[in-house]
Amino acid sequence: MVSRLWTEWKPLEYPLQTLHRLTKMTQGEFNDYMFDYARNAVTWNYPLKSWGSYLRNSRRERLSADWGRIFAQRTYDVLRAIDTNQHRYYSDPYNAPQDYGYNLVPLYVDDRSKPVVVKFIGHTEVNDHAGWRYGFVTERADGTEQRRGEVYADPRLRIEITLTPDDAKLYLVVLGAPTDSMHANPAVNNTWNGNPKRYHYPYEVHLTNALPEGYQDPELVRPQLRKAPGKRHPNGGGRVDDRSKVDASVYVGPRAIIAGASTITGNARIEGYAYVQDATISGSARVTDNAFVLGGTLTDSAVIKDQCLAQNNRITGKALLGGCSQVLNYKLGGTVRIFGDLVVYNETGECNTGEYHVLTQYYRNELLPCDIRDSTHPENVSVNRRLVFETVSVTEQDLPHSGNITVAPQPAVDGTVQVKLSADLNDVKYISLVDVQGSTVLIVPAQNGSATRFTLDVSSLSAGRYAVLATTSNGTLRGTSSVVIQ
Repeated sequence: MVSRLWTEWKPLEYPLQTLHRLTKMTQGEFNDYMFDYARNAVTWNYPLKSWGSYLRNSRRERLSADWGRIFAQRTYDVLRAIDTNQHRYYSDPYNAPQDYGYNLVPLYVDDRSKPVVVKFIGHTEVNDHAGWRYGFVTERADGTEQRRGEVYADPRLRIEITLTPDDAKLYLVVLGAPTDSMHANPAVNNTWNGNPKRYHYPYEVHLTNALPEGYQDPELVRPQLRKAPGKRHPNGGGRVDDRSKVDASVYVGPRAIIAGASTITGNARIEGYAYVQDATISGSARVTDNAFVLGGTLTDSAVIKDQCLAQNNRITGKALLGGCSQVLNYKLGGTVRIFGDLVVYNETGECNTGEYHVLTQYYRNELLPCDIRDSTHPENVSVNRRLVFETVSVTEQDLPHSGNITVAPQPAVDGTVQVKLSADLNDVKYISLVDVQGSTVLIVPAQNGSATRFTLDVSSLSAGRYAVLATTSNGTLRGTSSVVIQ
């Protein structure tokens, strides 16, 4: 088959498109076939000539070696929380599966005698091609595959599994399985056009009796990265290497790790599942989510978030690095924003403005354009539509609540929150947010004079709890709820 792929491909085909054509599988059969490939990747389930054993040993060596620590960031996928109290999580678009890409999500079970339940919701609203294959895989204590569950394809389904004594670890595997075909229009979906130009297939899970990777007990967080002597930081409980100097004013979240000879001062915050090694961080800078910072300096109000890998950079001002970007040996400041899966690598590169998603061809040492483009620039506009989360009721003891207004998600996700009013509130003219001091910080008028659904952009607001007020044109309060912004 490898020989046929080389000799029978057609111009502009990706190899997987050629494979699909040559095997003459239906779309559903090919999606199932590719899901087996994804499940094999959990434990490197390749017994022939001990190839799987070699790959498992190689992975262990990489994860433990200093030179291979960056692999620890991307070995497994970390979902973003919608509501940790309700155990609701989702795959943010920067990390959601694309065509035949997959997520491997370890699940940490609370009570092994009870079933683990996953309520799966595929977000079909993002594009017209979104489909999935998903299911469970368990692992033995020696790292080999113990068993695999059924294959599921429904966009909405409740699935469950109960562990046996031989199941040492449990994984949820989710494959991006397009409903029609793989999308490889070279003018639009080409790899080098970046994450916004490729279809992604985000999903949501509600978990019972388990927590996903990134939310487990702090003592279970990346043990291979905590071999040097260290202790828990008094402000937040995160682990700090004894070689590092971290001020008491710095917040280090319980699952964050400070390694090597790092120096962190001021009001900096290291949160989420973040990992910082041999870096200097000061001011009000923040590292959060599943971001890795290796060496370099970070100061002022700069932020590194999502699954960004930042190595040996100087990041200042209000610079924001996110998505699955990899940024190495660069000077970034001002209001520059880097997202997608951009790779930036240049020893003399410097930029302080613009937003970038397109993948630079780093092996050619290309520079960022460093112009004034924003999120509306053609290169930054996604081929995908926005995620829409179902509303959930929010009731607060210290706020009046009419029962006629719901807000979701909680906390706000991706800088956006949806407000839904019941049918009897058809005279509401605007929604406003009020902070804890009673100041109005946001007003969103109804389109066409009235509405029962509002989309609020809260990306510019500070973290905290806000009252959500539904008001008529003459100032009559018709409904009240609240929203949390992290």
